[in-house]
Amino acid sequence: MNNKNKLLMCADYPYYRDSVDDWHDKLEKLKQLKINVVTCYIPWRHHLVNLESNKYDFKGNDKPNTNLIRFIEECESCGLNMIIKPGPFIHAEVNYGGLPDELNNIDYEKKESLNGELCKYERKKGCYYIPSSFSKKFINSAEKWYEAVINAVSSHFYPNGCIVGIQLMNEGIFSDANSLIKDWDYSKSAIDGFSNYLKNKYKTIKYLNSCLATDYKDFNNVTNEKKSLVSESIRKEWIDYQYKSLYETYKRFQKKCVGTVPVIANYNFPLNSPEGVSTWISKVRPEYGANIMYGFTSWGGNIVEDKEKFYTYLLVAKREKGIHMECNWGFSKLYEKEYESSIVPFYEAALSIANGAKGYNIYTGAATSKWDENLDNIYERPYPDCSPIDSQGKYNEKKSNTIYKFNSYLEKYGDEIINSVRNNDCAYLINPQDYYDGCLNAGKENIALDTLYWFQHNMRAYSYDYDLISTDNFEKRESIGYKVIFMAEGINLSKEVKEKLDDFQSNGGKIVYLNSSINYDINHYSNGFTKLIKDIDVSFDVYSDDYETQAWGIHNDDKLTKHIFIFSRSNEEKEHSVKIKNDGIVNELKVLLPQESAAIVRLVNNEVKGFFIKGENDLAQKMIKPKLSYGDYVYESNEYGDVLNLA
Repeated sequence: MNNKNKLLMCADYPYYRDSVDDWHDKLEKLKQLKINVVTCYIPWRHHLVNLESNKYDFKGNDKPNTNLIRFIEECESCGLNMIIKPGPFIHAEVNYGGLPDELNNIDYEKKESLNGELCKYERKKGCYYIPSSFSKKFINSAEKWYEAVINAVSSHFYPNGCIVGIQLMNEGIFSDANSLIKDWDYSKSAIDGFSNYLKNKYKTIKYLNSCLATDYKDFNNVTNEKKSLVSESIRKEWIDYQYKSLYETYKRFQKKCVGTVPVIANYNFPLNSPEGVSTWISKVRPEYGANIMYGFTSWGGNIVEDKEKFYTYLLVAKREKGIHMECNWGFSKLYEKEYESSIVPFYEAALSIANGAKGYNIYTGAATSKWDENLDNIYERPYPDCSPIDSQGKYNEKKSNTIYKFNSYLEKYGDEIINSVRNNDCAYLINPQDYYDGCLNAGKENIALDTLYWFQHNMRAYSYDYDLISTDNFEKRESIGYKVIFMAEGINLSKEVKEKLDDFQSNGGKIVYLNSSINYDINHYSNGFTKLIKDIDVSFDVYSDDYETQAWGIHNDDKLTKHIFIFSRSNEEKEHSVKIKNDGIVNELKVLLPQESAAIVRLVNNEVKGFFIKGENDLAQKMIKPKLSYGDYVYESNEYGDVLNLA
């Protein structure tokens, strides 16, 4: 904004669940928490007047809280920017995911599972089925909805107004970007489209058979049986078709968002299983979403206490630099009870920024209780149950205080953070096709995923940082900044990628193949890996000798200003030691934290010039007097709890 990168401190506010009379007060309270962007879904069903005539109410003619234009103007009057999220499917615990009931009738083709069952939407009383995203009638109706929204709000696009971004769809098309292969769309339109995809790619059935070692009689024969689509012979093509179709749908809605603001995709967290993570890697391919910014949500559970979820979170946060679009600050009844605390969502938000996120979003910033049955006839009020601002407009003390201090640090130093670099000499190269077999083979060996997790685990054992890169865009990425690229041995590389790797090596880069002789146990640290890091002469400016101390460092171009993020993985109070290298000289930063907490420390010219220490873990009900030392600098708090110091 204003030709500068801006770190986003967002909060979601579901205006459609609240009274118009409450909007301004809650927006002002969000502003006081240093929020600079409000996000909001725009439920299709909430604004619908007549689907057939494509008539909608955005001015409160039907119900006061359908006045989207007024809500936008309220945000502008409070000095808040906006990211709007028009779906068409929004989930958000809204009836039918926000879709109009008319889409449930027989005229709209429905999504089908691998077993031929129509896919139900359970979060509404009655029997509602999810439309097929391959149905032309559904897509046409959804595109008209987008046109209506954009026409209504385009005068408020930045720089003339407060809308600075548009989120396309929601976590995929129907919050299903992370769904397992058996739950993908096997409707007639999806399968017909796949048949046409194969025809366009191979031209003749003879050529397809020669490439895939099959003996199909014709293209229709390939798709006669749904279960054959996940067979070993054709599975790769089916996965390719599904992820490419997902991005074609993104692009169709992107074309409707004419204007000057960026568009964003938010991908949901992988399902908690090896096949779930493999499917996510196979299907979430942001390189194919040209000019669509990467975003992600973190509804995967408590990463503070769960090791595997912690590493999966790193995968999601590092997959591409983007916005943490939904961080759970409000739901302890629908989701894990641990989110009643402030420490768990803070930990997630800070960890995302430490790994390169362009901002984070509090979901939701303000609770509500004044919606009608057409919008939601299932969930109890308030929604959600433990937001930083409750449904009466009062602050949740623990959460609001944490947000205020965290955001104060980000507001003060956000320009430094968003424009900082990570001095990563290492990258891990992911080849998504190597994860295809892992999408189905539950319980079987999954070398590609095991290797990735083992690499992450051993790198993070010493807080060594790294980038994740993909073969999908490796040929487009400037790789000269890396000294070494790691990858699993035996991955299937395209000719173009092989040529880029050869060029990388000829210019002094090193490639390390991790092979099957390694014990790929996530609990196993390898002495051989440590020796390997030393042998390839890779340097790390920030590191720790203790796994329970997880640290990340970012700095400006001349390395004079640094921000050090420290996360405790210990289940008890502990002084955490981080080594920081400056011009070849190693200094030690020590921070006392309660169990499983975090801190951010700012260094300028090798001196402490600001910090935020989360001195309370309200989940564990532990509180300390924070301490910090670096060189001759020593800080000891006289009080228990969180400490903010802004230089």
